[in-house]
Amino acid sequence: MKDRPLMPEQYRVTALSELALETHSMKVSGKMNSLPGQFVIVSLSGVGECPLYIASHKGSNLEFVYRTDCSITKAMSRLSKGDRIGIRGPYGKGLPVKEMNRKDIYLIGQDMGIAPLKHLVEHLKKAKVARTISIYASFMKKDYVIASWIKEWEKDNPVILSVRSADDGYLGRVGKPEDMLEGIRKDNSLAIVSVREASAIAETLLSLGLKEKQIYAAAHRTIVCGIGKCGHCLHNGRYICKDGPFMRYDIYKELIRR
Repeated sequence: MKDRPLMPEQYRVTALSELALETHSMKVSGKMNSLPGQFVIVSLSGVGECPLYIASHKGSNLEFVYRTDCSITKAMSRLSKGDRIGIRGPYGKGLPVKEMNRKDIYLIGQDMGIAPLKHLVEHLKKAKVARTISIYASFMKKDYVIASWIKEWEKDNPVILSVRSADDGYLGRVGKPEDMLEGIRKDNSLAIVSVREASAIAETLLSLGLKEKQIYAAAHRTIVCGIGKCGHCLHNGRYICKDGPFMRYDIYKELIRR
């Protein structure tokens, strides 16, 4: 509804599942054109609305992944197949998929920042444009690891998985996301960073020889309207909801400058 940009369309819930501790997936059916890296605003009558990245988009089927850490996402997890949910969007510029042709693509995600990377992996595999895809996934702790995604990605792509804290006896890798980036090649490559604070990872990538124009980082700031009207995500002259959320690092760096 272009004349009523804040009015959501109704989508039918087709599947719900719990992927990991406090981490849920919702699949819906409805028409939408989207790009990897874009987001939507989901709404429930009488509860509220919140932004969510698109984790998958195949035909008329969309998937969203979320933590049940607020009243809206908790209410979403209680919905049933066949229920309706309001969605408006997609919003944001999306990721530069045309620049990924014949390049080595490095995807670095943390916790719910993994969701938009899933959408990108699906797009790149279908388009068959990237030379290689390597995935670096970091989770708060082992109970939060979305094992089904990791197993699926490992069929075709190198996956480096780490958790930031673990109990005694855990045999996997433990550490910060920026500690697992060895092996990244600087030539003919692009890195997509989808974490809460991207600067530490981006600076590590720069130290490995990548240039700022080879790095795209997700800017996280409170998004409310999604269309650049309310001003909640305005920072240093840019609207995250319109100019992002993913931005080339030279632009991102100026955005977060105090």
